[in-house]
Formats: sequence, structure tokens, C-alpha cells
Amino acid sequence: MGSIEESEANRESIYEFIKLWIDQCLYVSSKSENYGKIYHDEATAQRLNISMRIHMIYQEHGHRDAVRSLEMMMDHTAEVLEGENFYAGNNNHGMFQAQALRDYAIYANWKSAEFRLKLISISLERLSEYFRSCFTSEGVHVEHSPSYHLMVARHVHEHLEFMDILTSSRPENLLRILAKAELHAIHCIQPDGRFLPLSDTSQTPLTNAQMNVFTSREFSYAASGGKTGQVPPDRTLIETKSGYLFHRSAWGDPNAAYMSFIAAYNGGYHKHSDDLHLYLWKSGYELLTESGPYGYQMKEPYVRYGFSQYGHNNIIVDSNSLPRHDEKMDQVSMSEIIKYSSGSTIVSARNARFDNVIHIRKIEYNDSLSSIEVTDSLKSDIEHEYQMIWNLDPRLNVRIHEDFVVGHIEGRPLVKLEFRGLESLKIKLHRGVKGIRPRGWRFPNFGSKVIGNQVAVYFSGSTLDVFTSIHVYEMNFPNENELVPTVVALARNKEDHLQNVDVRSDMVQQKHEVPSDFASLKFIEGTLLVQPLESSSRATIKLYRGSTLFSERSGAISNMRWSDLASGSYRARIYPKGKDSWRPPYTSEWIKIP
Repeated sequence: MGSIEESEANRESIYEFIKLWIDQCLYVSSKSENYGKIYHDEATAQRLNISMRIHMIYQEHGHRDAVRSLEMMMDHTAEVLEGENFYAGNNNHGMFQAQALRDYAIYANWKSAEFRLKLISISLERLSEYFRSCFTSEGVHVEHSPSYHLMVARHVHEHLEFMDILTSSRPENLLRILAKAELHAIHCIQPDGRFLPLSDTSQTPLTNAQMNVFTSREFSYAASGGKTGQVPPDRTLIETKSGYLFHRSAWGDPNAAYMSFIAAYNGGYHKHSDDLHLYLWKSGYELLTESGPYGYQMKEPYVRYGFSQYGHNNIIVDSNSLPRHDEKMDQVSMSEIIKYSSGSTIVSARNARFDNVIHIRKIEYNDSLSSIEVTDSLKSDIEHEYQMIWNLDPRLNVRIHEDFVVGHIEGRPLVKLEFRGLESLKIKLHRGVKGIRPRGWRFPNFGSKVIGNQVAVYFSGSTLDVFTSIHVYEMNFPNENELVPTVVALARNKEDHLQNVDVRSDMVQQKHEVPSDFASLKFIEGTLLVQPLESSSRATIKLYRGSTLFSERSGAISNMRWSDLASGSYRARIYPKGKDSWRPPYTSEWIKIP
């Protein structure tokens, strides 16, 4: 139809819709079964904001009937928002309500000055109370999500601007909150200039994220990946009261290693069950990751999975994930950091939200993050079945061994996890499990899913300690004939238990199937084909025989197959297209055709 400002016909059409909405919805009874949908707490605030903008347009075009209808609609909506029973309270929905009420009071010049001042007083009191309560003493937003942290900080900044215009001053307590909030935001940024995937966070580039909120040169440096601004003074930030630890091996290096350790239960909104979760990033890969958020409809199995412990790197007791939110905020805590002259650092955290189990996780790491030692201490007076979960980057080819796992990319190992301290254990790799209890998924955006790598270590006991050694390798390890490397050639650390393992034998066992986050290259019954994750997936495929480009095709992946191929080693360079064009290109592993 076009914009409301584009033509009189568009304005008439919108006006007809407004009249219909007023007639059917405006005065619906609070006892109606549809009341909660029509007057959703945040949507009602947003509707008032939009109504003010539309009212302004109709005024400019002299549409008196529409102006009067909108004023009636806004007056009633403001009356609803003013009510204490409708106010959502100290959360971001309540913030939106208070802001809409504040802006309406300023805008509604057809109302009395006394009435407008009353609404301004109510809205400012609500906003001040929310901003005081929604950040921890360390300046971290309690809703446990870097993107929401940034969003609310933006609203704090906007409120400071408003107060400056109204009173010619800015509240000092809000200025202090904003300064601490900026420090937290800086350390939430990975070396690639995006927030780490924590809670309900969408990972988008932050180059323009300041929006005049965080104006320091240090934030610019972190958000731009070192292209602009000034190097932050510290590579480590620990916020023990809030429950966060961040460390990186370097600033300004896109291949630097980056780690976060989480014990943050400061509020229920947007929180995932990620207590004692460890995240590790290096050279563009989420070596240890999480599912990310899928949505908010809790009837959807993928949504429940994204919120659950299964979607994070922690320990599950008796196959039952802890709930996302259970009010046990005092049962999760983090210790002070300890640094040793050897260069190693130790921090621990505690989760006592379980029934009859206390979990203490200790992390010891070196400055480069090439070596991380994890000690999981479980205390209980009865026997339990435990699962230790490690989610790895979907692009990694994960191989399971007797007491360790290795994550490879194009034959080069990037990360190894070795498990000790257990008399008996079972390791399973879960990839793309569907049904009512999905496992092994990564949600890069809301509503979008790719098959992930979930390693689960199964064991039992009551009180015991489990040790996980995490080794991180550089990308430039040599490989053998660009195929799968012998790990003997890669073992540069005397303690590396990979030395006696020939990984090439594992590739044979995998029956030529190369898992990926988008498509798999397979050789089935004499035909080489690319099997997509979804039937609608599209890509450009460059198929190589040895180092020679053999074939190049574009279109639906499900149609791509090659028969009667000469013997040799083949692999594909895959460039996702269409709805999947956001995915980076990648190269499959070699498949040898006899």
C-alpha cells in the first residue's frame, strides 16, 4: 500500500482501520478472554508511541476526524497505562510503558496542564525506580543478555537527555550506572566485533551500536575489532557480584582467543539455565558454544531446549534440566579471581539450585587460553546420574575417543577435551536430534536453526570430582596431503595425549559422511551428492578432484549429484545462497572414491 504520508488514499485506508480498531478493541472489558492479547503490556505502550506519530501526520494534512479519533484512542490508552494494576513493574516492559506515558504527557497539548504534570510525575518515578533496580552494583543489566544490556543502556541515555531538557541536569546515579554498563559491554564483545551469544542475544555487528550511548574510544575499539578508537586497558574483567568473567588473549587481533565464564542469576527475564556455563571463541570459531535463543513460545521444543541446561555447557542431574527461572538467585555465586606468578588464573563458581546436589566448577587458564583446566566438584549424599554437556561449533568435525574428543576443521584439530577422574564414563555425540527433547542444535538467530555438535559425558556417583583438560590449537598446523593429519605431527605439547592416535582411521569409520552446519558431502551407491540440511537450501558448489576444479553448479542443493566419477579424492567448496547467504563459505573434507 505504501506509507501513510505517501497519499491521501493511504491515509484514508489507515483511518478506516483505526476506526475499526476503536470500535472493536478500544473499550474491550478486562474480563474478556481477548483482553490480554489486545492490551499486552509492552504492545500497548508501543501502540501509544505509534499513535502519537500518526496523529502528527494527520494534523499536518488537516485530517480533523482522524485527529479526534486518535486523541480519543490515545487518551484511553494512557488511562490504561497509568493504572497500577496494568503497570508491568521493574522490567523492560514496564520501562516501555513508563516512557510512552511520559512522552504522551509531553505531547498531549489538548489535555490540561495539571493532568499532564500528574502523568509526568508518575512516569518519571517509575523510570527512576526501574533504572535503579535493573542494574547490579557493577553496572550489569539484570536480564542477563548483552543485547538487552545495550538496549536498556540506550534508554538510560535517552532518559538522561530528557531530564537534561526538563531540569537542566542529569542524575548522577544514572551517569555512574552508564559508565559501569559501558565497561561490561566492552568485555562482552568478541574479537570479531559481535556480542557473545549469551541468553536472548542476537549476534549482529556492533560497529554502529553506540547510537550515542557508549561514546568512549575503548568501546569503539572493541566494536570495530581494533579498526578505530583506543585499546582498552584490561583484557580481563571479573564481576563477582554479578557473576561474570571475561578474558581475551589480545585486543585488536581477530584471531585472538576469548573466554567467558558465567554464574549470573540476577533476574528472571530473558535468563537461560546457563549457570556455570563456559564459552570459548578463537579464530572465528565457537570452540565451546551454546544453542542461543530460538524464540519465546514455550510449547515449542526448540524454545525449551534453548532455555535449558542442555543448550549450555554445564552439568545435568538425573536427566532433568534446571528450570530457566526458579527464584533461587542466592544459590548461584562466583568467587574472587586468583592470579599466580606462573601466569595462570583461577576462578570458581557455585550452583546449588539442584535438589540434593551442589555443583562447584573451578576454571584454571593460562593467558593465551591455549590451556584451560576445568574441575567439576559434585556433592550429594545419594547416587545420581550425571551428564556433562559440551556444545561445540557446528562447523567442527567432532570425533569421539575413549576418554577425549577432538574438534577438527578441514582435518586440522582446533580443540581437544580430555576427561579424567572417573572410573567409568560414556561419551556420546548428539547432532540434530529432533522430537520433544531435541539436542545438538545451534540457533544463530531467533527462529533459525542449524545442526550443532553436542558432546555428552555420562557418569554416575554421589560426591566426586571430574576433570576436563581443554587444549586449543592454532589454525596453521600442517596436515598430510591436505587430507586428515596424523596427530603425531601435531603434538607439540608433551602432555598432549593425542600423540598415539591415528585420526585417519576415524575418517574411514565415518563412511564418507562429512557433517556441517548446512550440507553434507556423501558418496552413496556410486553417486557423489551434497545432502542439504533443508530441502530448500541453495548454494554454489565447486567440486574439486585433487587440486583441479572438476565441476561448478548453482541452485537447489538437493539436485546436485555426480555419477560415474573417476577414482580419486574429491571435496567441495560450498557457498550458501538465498535465505542462507548469511552463512560463511566452507570446504568439506575429502572423500576418496576407489
